[in-house]
Amino acid sequence: MTAPSYFHRLSETRFQPTEHVGGAWNPAEQHIAPTIGLLAHLVEADHAQRRDGHLRLARVAYEILGVLTLDPVDVTLRVIRPGRTIELVEAELSQHGRTAVILRAWLLQRIDTAAIAGSAFDPLPTLGEMPADDFDEKWPGDSSARWRCGASRSAPGDRSAGSAPVSHCWTARASRPRPGCSARSTSPTA
Repeated sequence: MTAPSYFHRLSETRFQPTEHVGGAWNPAEQHIAPTIGLLAHLVEADHAQRRDGHLRLARVAYEILGVLTLDPVDVTLRVIRPGRTIELVEAELSQHGRTAVILRAWLLQRIDTAAIAGSAFDPLPTLGEMPADDFDEKWPGDSSARWRCGASRSAPGDRSAGSAPVSHCWTARASRPRPGCSARSTSPTA
């Protein structure tokens, strides 16, 4: 059985949102999380195709310019600053000819940071260590039901929360799936 998906790929640059992206405030409008996940995935996939994926997505900024309906969306990508060790990429998502979301992403060279890893703070609990939080019962919209959430509080003012998608984000009709994903669906989170 194929997992539900957030988007169906109609062409290399056009995607059809499914009912699973329905927002928490209005199920007829897209929740922004699947959309920004799609854009981040497309930036990584584009880089892997052009450069064998030797740079890592390090910083992502999104400009959300308006509400998106469940109609098809179009995506364009361009490299603003190419380079061997650092690269700046822009992705633009539009609907009905109107730009709705702009992503700017810095990709950096992968280097070993083990010698400087660490922090003076206690590590945050993992999602599996937190008690489950019934997020889907608090918010309407099918997008909310697709997340596994947890929250914990060890002392007043000390709160940790986490979430992770529990379904795949788009079906690959005109593309190769990422390693570890089925031929019908793939997810931007590894």
